Amino acid sequence: MMLILIPITIGVVGYMIIENASFLDALYMTITTISTVGYGEIFPLSSLGRIFTIFLIITNIGVFAYAITLIGRFLFEGQFFQNLKLRRMKRKITTLSNHVIVCGFGRNGQAACETLKKNSIPYVIIESKKELIEHYLDETENPYFLNDDATDDQTLLDAGIEKARGLITTLPADADNVYVVLTARELNANLIIISRATSNSSCSKLKRAGANNVIMPDRIGGAHMASLIVLPDVKEFIDIIFKALYLHFYM
Repeated sequence: MMLILIPITIGVVGYMIIENASFLDALYMTITTISTVGYGEIFPLSSLGRIFTIFLIITNIGVFAYAITLIGRFLFEGQFFQNLKLRRMKRKITTLSNHVIVCGFGRNGQAACETLKKNSIPYVIIESKKELIEHYLDETENPYFLNDDATDDQTLLDAGIEKARGLITTLPADADNVYVVLTARELNANLIIISRATSNSSCSKLKRAGANNVIMPDRIGGAHMASLIVLPDVKEFIDIIFKALYLHFYM
């Protein structure tokens, strides 16, 4: 927008000073000159005025054409419609309540969403990398998502954290999970918060930040696989315990 306003301003001011033109006449002359429409002069130009017109044409025809190209791309190559879609998504999310917010849509986040989906629990995905959710969005009806940074307070507010029942954060970096947990707990004191962790030292930090439970997927997965060898019959027992815990926290 500034690429268009600056040359127009220069042209209007120039014609008003050099030719004593009115604002409307100067604006009309500037627009027809820069756009190279060429309707003709609406007031006689002095020698200095013609030199200024030549300068205006040479210096601004490229700028004006480039600005028009940018506007065209914004409108017709998706950015405008993406912004419109994002605003609509935020309005849809405001209608949710008692939902779960899933921060991060990697393998753990996807598994969490599938479980929530199977149990008909509404959820909002927050993922900064859109390519991680594009395929999922194509296969899911009416998904709720925000292509944004989960560590940003406003993103959590846009996800409806104040009316949510729970939050699952599965971001790759433990430091980011700590920040999300801390912020989420401040925004909603009654929120059930489950966080992923990759190291033992992060578990205590996440607990202090406000997480109700901290899960280390690698450790749990390895222990579960070993238990199937040591105690083969324990698989059914573990599945029952898992379902009971799930019902306790989410139903």
